[in-house]
Amino acid sequence: STNQDIPNYNYHTAHCNLNQAGEIILQTNPFPQTTGMICDHLCQTKCTRINYDGSVLIREIKRYVAETAIARELSKPRTPIKNTSNKRISIIGAGPAGLSCAYFLALAGFQPEVFESKPTPGGMVSGVIPSFRLTNESIENDIQRIINLGVTVNFNHEVKGEAFNKIRGKSD
Repeated sequence: STNQDIPNYNYHTAHCNLNQAGEIILQTNPFPQTTGMICDHLCQTKCTRINYDGSVLIREIKRYVAETAIARELSKPRTPIKNTSNKRISIIGAGPAGLSCAYFLALAGFQPEVFESKPTPGGMVSGVIPSFRLTNESIENDIQRIINLGVTVNFNHEVKGEAFNKIRGKSD
């Protein structure tokens, strides 16, 4: 769970303010297109709306906002906060966890550098989930939005031993 403000983005979606709904989603979820496609939506079985008519289709709403407003805004990256710190931040792995970390650090004004041993980002999400559940375009859009924040990703860069010490700023 990304602890998203679901009632708020549902409200804006219902009132045709998709850009605002997208901004709310992006506050806590750097992968809205991905999660909009692969979420197993177990919350729908516990939704209190079932007592009246039917559960709220949260996954489909998020997917709709992600595929329309958020995807449309891909060329207009979010503006990071100005950070006066000169601290370097290195992240090992360009899977969902590493890229999420890079996303939030970039929004906080840092310039994270990600090191990935494989030639492509996405980790298990892009390598294991079948294309009928998650399209390449969806995950690529989510990853590109993160890179557009100024995140540097170094591919084919395995980090162990000496390479790890170099990233840490230490030499043997």
